[in-house]
Amino acid sequence: MKKHISISAVVLMLSLTFTSCKKHKQGTVNYQTIEINLDANRTYQYNFGDGKKDLLITKQSSSYVVSEIDRLNETNLFNYSPKLNTASDEVEVTLFEEEEHHGHGGQGHHGGNGNCQNHPENNNSEHHDADDDRTIYIFKFNVVHTSTSSSTKSAASEM
Repeated sequence: MKKHISISAVVLMLSLTFTSCKKHKQGTVNYQTIEINLDANRTYQYNFGDGKKDLLITKQSSSYVVSEIDRLNETNLFNYSPKLNTASDEVEVTLFEEEEHHGHGGQGHHGGNGNCQNHPENNNSEHHDADDDRTIYIFKFNVVHTSTSSSTKSAASEM
């Protein structure tokens, strides 16, 4: 009887050890740096395309009037307007390529300003796993206080 219990305990410990050692795929992280010269009284807009993409502002601007992701007519737009006395600024927007295991079919579920609709308490990317592939767009703004122009770019034209 003692022999049977000892063998069962060893088998249980080995099965737990092998189960917990399962390696997970580490997600790929790509970086895109976009440098923008922007007039102080203008708005910058970046078109990410398909409104079903899962986007999140992961590093917010330190000095802005508007810095948000809008979903208009099934299009994701990043909008930025600096405060008047801003000389330079930076915003990071992360595009997540989610896997089926997240329960939303690989489609995004963020709405409004880039915060998660299904998890309103999360104002960040806590519900995304390390195995999610993602692209981090780093927008570096140099705010010019003399000329007048507007900037618009498309994610599709950058890739």
